[in-house]
Amino acid sequence: MAEQRLSPGRIVHSRMPDGSCRPCIVVRVWSPDTFNGVIFLDGSNDSGVTVANVNPLARKTGDALGAYTLTAWVTSAKHQEEIEPLPLASGTTWHWPERA
Repeated sequence: MAEQRLSPGRIVHSRMPDGSCRPCIVVRVWSPDTFNGVIFLDGSNDSGVTVANVNPLARKTGDALGAYTLTAWVTSAKHQEEIEPLPLASGTTWHWPERA
C-alpha cells in the first residue's frame, strides 16, 4: 500500500492531553508532518481542556440550551505515532487513524 500523505480534507486523529483522540480535518498542510486543522470535540466532555496551540477547546456558548463549541482550531499540529499523555504546554500531535 502507498504511504499516506497529508492533504486538505484528510481526516487524522488529534491527541488530547489525556492520551485520548478526537477526529481532525486537515485544512492547510505546512510540511509532510505538520498542518493546521479543525478538531471535532466531544461536547461537555472536552470542556476546560486546554492545549498550547488549540483555540478554543469546548467552551460554553452562552445560549439558553447550554450548548458547547463542538470544534477547535489547531495550528502546527505535529506527527507523533506514540500513544502517551502530553504535557499541556507541548501543543497538539496527530497520528493516522488505526485500521478497523
